[in-house]
Amino acid sequence: MKKLCSWSLFVLLVLLADGCKKPAQVVNMFTVNNQNGTTKMNIDIYKSLSDFKNSTNVYIHGTADARGTFTFPASKLTVGNWYYVDAYSEDYNVTNWVDDDNPDIIGQDSFSLRRFKYSTGANDDDFMLACQQTTSRLCLLKNNQPGSTWIAYDALELTSNNSIWDMLTPDQQNMKIVVNKDHTGTYYFTSGGSNYYNNFTFQDVTNYPVFIVIVDQTALNMFLTNTPINSYASAYTPTTIDTIQSLVEGNLYLLKRQ
Repeated sequence: MKKLCSWSLFVLLVLLADGCKKPAQVVNMFTVNNQNGTTKMNIDIYKSLSDFKNSTNVYIHGTADARGTFTFPASKLTVGNWYYVDAYSEDYNVTNWVDDDNPDIIGQDSFSLRRFKYSTGANDDDFMLACQQTTSRLCLLKNNQPGSTWIAYDALELTSNNSIWDMLTPDQQNMKIVVNKDHTGTYYFTSGGSNYYNNFTFQDVTNYPVFIVIVDQTALNMFLTNTPINSYASAYTPTTIDTIQSLVEGNLYLLKRQ
């Protein structure tokens, strides 16, 4: 009888202990979906535009296989905050840095394929990663740099491809372009012996070769393309991603990355 009581007491204590156990907590996960079907992607998530622009202070880093995902606890994200996503393959030939969608410029208030605002609402637990194969990042960002600086060293006549560099004035020869990771840039030029600059934004970046087109010295917009600049554009093609072209006031400049 004593043994039976002891056994009953033991069972009762086990049941009580089991009943006091807290239910397992559900950990909400955030998922980054790699829609690229052939390439594994590196994924850097930044907490600020400044960090994204300067490639500093990566907040979350991970990788996603082709058609795979990268997941992490959603508790790492703060509701209402913007996060900036930088994705690239090991060789930087596939990236989400380029896109021809008009709203897709970092810094605008509209939705961007390179950033998201985290909330706890429906369909806010993942981010669809859209990437392209392009050499524009290799050229304009030199892999993962915050940007690049380009100095004019030659100029071609549009219809003949002959160099006209020696025919240009010192003012015309003094031309520099700076391109930033956040899709902004600055165009530096000289006029009347004085130095000036114009800031610009850009959004169209496509496959190599890269042309940088500035309509004139007062233009505040630039676009990058691998299609002919116009109907009489030069057939000249840069032989290296360290060289780009820029059409400025009728002259097709060649610029070298510094």
